[in-house]
Amino acid sequence: MKNIPEFISEAVKNEPDYSKSFSQKVAALAQDIKELSNLENIHSESMDYCPAQYIEIKLNNQASNSPRVNFEVRFYISSKADLFFIYINDKTGKTKNHHVISHPLPTSILPEAVQGIILKIKNFLIERSYREVAYDFYDQEAVDCLTQMDGLRANIFEALFAEIV
Repeated sequence: MKNIPEFISEAVKNEPDYSKSFSQKVAALAQDIKELSNLENIHSESMDYCPAQYIEIKLNNQASNSPRVNFEVRFYISSKADLFFIYINDKTGKTKNHHVISHPLPTSILPEAVQGIILKIKNFLIERSYREVAYDFYDQEAVDCLTQMDGLRANIFEALFAEIV
């Protein structure tokens, strides 16, 4: 288990921002990402059990030529702090992570071309003062945080981004 960076530990203590201005900020990011990547995306504004919104990148079969996998790439943008998380899911359920489930997955499992797209978007967000919550931390416990849905101990991803994916 890695030590959780202070910027993450501090962010989990913050209250979510459910304001219209937060939604507008993420919508503007989605538009900029579309222009940067030349890929369509979906901006999900729903914040039900989510202190974040996400931008899903439409890969248009760039992730694989195989029908055996179907990768979904989302950039979750936290409303608690200027943080993001890259969430990858194999919608076929065939690719597994270290918990033997199909999401989230590390970016390293994706084809090089898709990793390049993700890196371009990641650098864009960093240039705009966002910090990445790395895959290594998503399932670590968020100290003194409980899930909104059922009052159980929350992990970092649940506390900063989403309880339901």
